[in-house]
Amino acid sequence: MTRRVSYFYDAEVGNYHYGQGHPMKPHRVRMTHNLVVNYGLYRKMEVFRPRLVSPTALTRFHSDDYINFLRVITPDNMQDYMRQLQRFNVGEDCPVFDGLFEFCQLYTSGSIGGAARLNEDQADIVINWAGGLHHAKKAEASGFCYVNDCVLAILELLKKHEQYLNKTRNQLLEILSQVEPVPGTQIQTGQVESQLNPKGMEIDKEEEEEEAEQAGEKGDTDEEERKEHPAELAS
Repeated sequence: MTRRVSYFYDAEVGNYHYGQGHPMKPHRVRMTHNLVVNYGLYRKMEVFRPRLVSPTALTRFHSDDYINFLRVITPDNMQDYMRQLQRFNVGEDCPVFDGLFEFCQLYTSGSIGGAARLNEDQADIVINWAGGLHHAKKAEASGFCYVNDCVLAILELLKKHEQYLNKTRNQLLEILSQVEPVPGTQIQTGQVESQLNPKGMEIDKEEEEEEAEQAGEKGDTDEEERKEHPAELAS
C-alpha cells in the first residue's frame, strides 16, 4: 500500500538569517529542498506552500503579550523594548532579526497545515523541514525557537483525535489492570519505586540502628550522619 505524503515548503524560509556566526541557518531548509527536487523525490509526494495562519492561531499555546511582542520587535526598535527582551528571553540564542515574526508564522503554518491534512485523512505522512522548533515556551523563546510549532500541531491534531486518545488510554489501563504488574511499578500512576526499598528514599530505621550498634556509635549518630551526608543516605 502506497503511503500518501504531503510535503510543505515555502522558498521564502531560506531568506531569513539569525545573524553572523549563529548555528541556526534556515537556508539549510532550501538546500534540503533542492536535494528533494534534484533527486526527483517530489514526484512521490504532494507539495504544498503553507497557507499562513493568523497571529491569533499562535495564541492557542503562546500568551497574547508574547505573540504581540514578536509581531512588533525589529532590529531597529530593540532599544525601546529592553525589558520585554529580557522577560521573553530574546537575545543571543534567540536574536531579533529582520522578518522574525514572518519566519515564525511561516514555519508554524507548515506544521499546522500538515496536522490538518492528517485530520482530514488526506495524508499518511507530512513533512515540514522548516518546523520542529520545540524548545519555545508559552511566553519565552528558547534554544533558537520562538514559536512552538510542535505543540500547535499537536493541538490541531487533538481537534479530531482527543476522544480517540482518551479511549485508547482507558483501554490500555484496563488491559494493564488485568496483567500482573512488574515489580517496582504502579500501573495507575506510572511512578517507579525501588525494588530494593519499596518505600522510595526512606531509610529503614532498624537497619540504621543495627549499623550504629555494629560501629559502636551512640544513638544520635544516625541523625548526625543524616545532616552531614544527605546525598549518601539518599543514594
